[in-house]
Order: sequence, then C-alpha cells, then structure tokens
Amino acid sequence: MAVKLGNIIFLGHARMASTAISEMLIRAGGERIGPNHEPWFGEGYKFCVIRNPLDVLATWFVLNPQWKDMSSFLQNYNHRAMRRNGRLFYLVQYCDDYILYDHLEEELLIKYGATLNLERVGVTPGKMDYHHYFSPENVALARLIYRKDFALYEEN
Repeated sequence: MAVKLGNIIFLGHARMASTAISEMLIRAGGERIGPNHEPWFGEGYKFCVIRNPLDVLATWFVLNPQWKDMSSFLQNYNHRAMRRNGRLFYLVQYCDDYILYDHLEEELLIKYGATLNLERVGVTPGKMDYHHYFSPENVALARLIYRKDFALYEEN
C-alpha cells in the first residue's frame, strides 16, 4: 500500500510494518493513494522500510506451515508479495530513502520530524525470535539467495 502525507510517500513492503506505518500516517492526516506495486505513485519524496532479512523470512515461513523445513522453504517459496526479481526489498528501487525497521521510530523522527507513536499491528501469531528458525547452514543459504538484500540491510 502507498500512503501520502504532505510531500512524503510511504511505499510498504509486505511484513515490514507497512500496515502500522500506513495507519500512523493516515491518523496524522495522510491519505491512502493506492497499491505500491506499480511505479505510478506520483510526485513526492518516497521512502520504504527494510527489515532484517532473516526476520522477514522467518515471518513468511511461519505464515506458510506447509513448509516443514527452512531449507526447502528458502529454495522453493516464491510468493509475489514476498519477493520480486529475487528481492525481498523490491520497492527500494523506487524510493528516495529507506528506514531500518530496527530503528523505525527514531529514524522517522530524525529524517521526517515525525513524533508519532507507532502501534504494533498485524504481529505474526506464534512467531518466535527469528534465530529459532535458522541453522548456520540455512543462514548461509539465505545470505546467498538474498545477498543484495543482506548487503543493503547491513550497510547501515
């Protein structure tokens, strides 16, 4: 989903606090301007949120219980909302900036002057800390498959 507040446009990746951020911006006077999956979203300073790729992958794994092991999931799962062109952070190419999920409220304040409290919405039921789901071999496999996303996340 895409939300515009003033000259700022938020483009939300699935499973990266997109609902919570969108609702926060709408409460502050923003408006939903449509889906963000097409580069039509207009003029403005666009930003998105990126999250630890292992945490994102663990969320998708928990939401798809038909996969019994992480290795098979990593090698075979390819839901359109999860990744496009082999990327978890497929909207970054359309954005002027991105914010790390780990420091979301602080970065919103520093970069945009937003002092709004972010409510947790849509927390994945039954999900444990992402470390629980990954063996060292699966971490290496995830890093290989999503190397561009890990590089982007880790450069900050």
